[in-house]
Amino acid sequence: MQRNRYDDSFKAEAVSLALSGELSYAEVARDLGINYGTLVIIPKNKSESK
Repeated sequence: MQRNRYDDSFKAEAVSLALSGELSYAEVARDLGINYGTLVIIPKNKSESK
């Protein structure tokens, strides 16, 4: 099974949507077609890479 790679613009948009508070993390993940766990990990990975 191949891992999906998401570009930085996709990650930024996903995090922005999740943090906006309009939708839950689960709803954002479902709308974007990604796993909830992936959405939760994105901000953690971005902060570790700085």
